[in-house]
Amino acid sequence: MKLSHKPLLTAALMLAMTVLPGCLQTSSILTVLPDGTGKVDVRMAVNGALFAAQGGKNPMEEMHVIEMWNDSKGLESISNVKRGKDPKTGFDFVSFTAYFKDVNKVSLGKGRDSFAAKLKKTDAGGFELLIRNGSSSDFAQKMLQGNKPIPPEQEMVFDNFKLHEEYRLPGNIKKATHLAMTKGRVASITVTKADVIAKAPVLKQAASKSRTITTGPVSMTKKEIATFKAAAAKSLAAWPKLKAELEARKKKADAKKKKKRNPNDPFPS
Repeated sequence: MKLSHKPLLTAALMLAMTVLPGCLQTSSILTVLPDGTGKVDVRMAVNGALFAAQGGKNPMEEMHVIEMWNDSKGLESISNVKRGKDPKTGFDFVSFTAYFKDVNKVSLGKGRDSFAAKLKKTDAGGFELLIRNGSSSDFAQKMLQGNKPIPPEQEMVFDNFKLHEEYRLPGNIKKATHLAMTKGRVASITVTKADVIAKAPVLKQAASKSRTITTGPVSMTKKEIATFKAAAAKSLAAWPKLKAELEARKKKADAKKKKKRNPNDPFPS
């Protein structure tokens, strides 16, 4: 099976989407400032208990933020790395924030499936953001496959299912394509269980490989910009230590996985 390496989603999560598509929650929030600097807040979660009931392995156990860093370009630092269990849903999650200096140089992931965004100023003094491969596109496409309705007895698999994709820009949104909601400087799209069951139009919007957002002039305040710059500087200063910790965690996990392999296997991987 060939797994697409999505920018914000590991191969483990893509496999989860193939096996148990309703057991997932994903959220990505891209913030871009007038000078092109910004950040992306990512949260991924799966119903580990559901995987265990099916005899499978929890994809979160193989989710390592350092892999996303190594497969990406244009990032300056990562911070706020968290792992845990959501008290409301019971889902196992991983979340983090990645900062960058120039959104036009950012590529999250590998090849044509990578996430990329291009920001440019318009003649009217606003901004236009072109987005390739929104974080929910592959998931939504999977949901649209086949015309048969989901059997009632399978609907429970999609309990707590949610895809969320959000863009926060320097000026108020004037127009947004393939994004369902706009308010002030924010454009977003969210897909829930009800949307999947009903094959709602929002599912087709999310499945699109591109989005375009046009804004008016800068309305972000100087205080907001200063607060962001301070957080970015703090993240950059702490990144070398955190990076070393993430690399050590990945190395330890790989060693543990190797140790668990059957020593009598005549064809070790």
